[in-house]
Amino acid sequence: MQFIIVATDDLATLGRQLAHALSLHEEHSGTYWTLKHYEDNEASLAKQPVIFLGESKVSKPYTEVLPVRFADYGTTCRFEGAKAVLLADDPDSVSVDDLARFERVVEGRAEELRHIAETTNVPGVVEVEAQAETAGAQTPSVAVAHQIPVGVRVALAVQPLFDAGKGAVDFIVRAVNSGKRKRAYLRLQYRYVLDRFLKEEFEVFVAGVEGN
Repeated sequence: MQFIIVATDDLATLGRQLAHALSLHEEHSGTYWTLKHYEDNEASLAKQPVIFLGESKVSKPYTEVLPVRFADYGTTCRFEGAKAVLLADDPDSVSVDDLARFERVVEGRAEELRHIAETTNVPGVVEVEAQAETAGAQTPSVAVAHQIPVGVRVALAVQPLFDAGKGAVDFIVRAVNSGKRKRAYLRLQYRYVLDRFLKEEFEVFVAGVEGN
């Protein structure tokens, strides 16, 4: 499935990284579009699946009609049909403790994703080897990888690219600059909402697109 990722200017890097992560998997591919490119081509998209990152003049109309799938830590995920919107509210203020706590939440979810990838139930190694040998195709490692939910695989592919601030946040939590803390917190929010969308909702979103 071909996904279009539309991101605001400040989330352009994340938009490109998500598009790249989707394209690493045989089931899907992704393309990053600017807001202007989306506006210029919106009429031709029909039922093309689109994921919006950030609030903008093109995503705002959808936030008014798409149902909320989850909302937590100042983030909101909305989707229905072929459109999904991932948003984070710019925090009014962020204390050192707020930032440290939220970093632990985000990193904890990242660890959950890695754990799922490492412990996903798959056929026994002997059985997989036999299947691969008989089919003359997939190696055990590839067969095992295909048992991991696609959303988890995409989330894991984005994480090495999207450094939410591990290390950088360790420095910022000691800083007195509230502006830096707010920017670090907002970056963590987008990692949180994206990871959660991919882990918990991505397959549901894809099924909704395919059902249209």
